[in-house]
Amino acid sequence: MPCCSAGQYSGPASGVCSICAAGTYTSSSSSAVCTICPAGKYLADKARDALLHDSISDCQMCGTGTKLEDDGDTAGLHDSADDCVQCGPGYYSNEEETLMTSCQECPDGQVSPAGASACSSCPAGYDCSEGETAACDAGTYSNGNTQASHPDSPCRPCEKGYSCPGGTDHSPCRQGSHQPDTSQSTCLSCPTGNTKRTLAKTHASTARLGTSALKGQ
Repeated sequence: MPCCSAGQYSGPASGVCSICAAGTYTSSSSSAVCTICPAGKYLADKARDALLHDSISDCQMCGTGTKLEDDGDTAGLHDSADDCVQCGPGYYSNEEETLMTSCQECPDGQVSPAGASACSSCPAGYDCSEGETAACDAGTYSNGNTQASHPDSPCRPCEKGYSCPGGTDHSPCRQGSHQPDTSQSTCLSCPTGNTKRTLAKTHASTARLGTSALKGQ
């Protein structure tokens, strides 16, 4: 077996030194095979005489927001950045927290688009429990903070005495209207002759007949 330069190998039958293929390297001058880059890394170009791939440091890390779960043994040589797979919505990857072999799921209450390197807080008026932003439905609202009483979704049901058309809007019913139920998008007009008093502090509303006070006197 000839003594080859690092970055080259000599097959057992050929007796000739050959340059390692893209996606592989060798640091040994007597190697019969080239080593495949590990998971999370690739080697895009074939080595040249002036630039032999003779170290694992020649393998390139996948970019942020992507992953490469397997090494070349299971899926063929990784010889292109196209082999790196983009992280899906609700996931992220960066060199500081991962080895680019997997994407990390965003923490509860945070969200990310596809190909993200970090997660961000869920904006007010949206539900991000599935990793993507979805506007709060009518009858619910969100101020941007995950509620302890509703950990699965930051969009919480509208309280009695309030109207919630969706998003961040959470308004007490105006004088002359009421809402006796929860999870409602609008307030109801009080019947003719009735008045209504809103108690915002307790999220309750009451309606009384205008003449009842006279009868009780």
